Amino acid sequence: PSSPVRRKRLAASVSHHRWLALLAALFVLRVLGQLVQVIQEVRFLPALEQWQGSSLPYPALLIAQILIIGLQVVCIQRVRHGLIRPRLWKVRLLYWFGGVYLAMMTVRLLGDLTFFSNNDWLNKSIPAVFHGVLAAYVLVLGHHISYRLRKYSDNESASRNLESDLSYD
Repeated sequence: PSSPVRRKRLAASVSHHRWLALLAALFVLRVLGQLVQVIQEVRFLPALEQWQGSSLPYPALLIAQILIIGLQVVCIQRVRHGLIRPRLWKVRLLYWFGGVYLAMMTVRLLGDLTFFSNNDWLNKSIPAVFHGVLAAYVLVLGHHISYRLRKYSDNESASRNLESDLSYD
């Protein structure tokens, strides 16, 4: 039987795991949607030119997307099994990168919908939305590590307090 504290920690880890899996699944659907349009265009998906927001050749983009998905799967498994070491620098890096990335994609998306709507590169909302999905993934991963860091710090404090209490007996 596990303690209420352990169940709470496990629930938080499972919650992070599920959010990361959902965000990764959304990105996989985006990659598959574009791949379908490259292989054989279908009417129920947006046109091929709406999927690509850069001048990167599609084969290079696909390789990069596959690498991102592979990294996401590794991270999800490490979160699921509690294998990510909580470090403050990781939290700061992920929050900083994820926050800047999300802010840039939000500005890009708003620009697409308003003042840059006539710009061929910026008027593609599909890439901006899915860059936002990737930014959210980074932020959730940062939150998971932050949670683990707090839990680790709480355990360290409790251990030090217990040791000091025992040493005075």
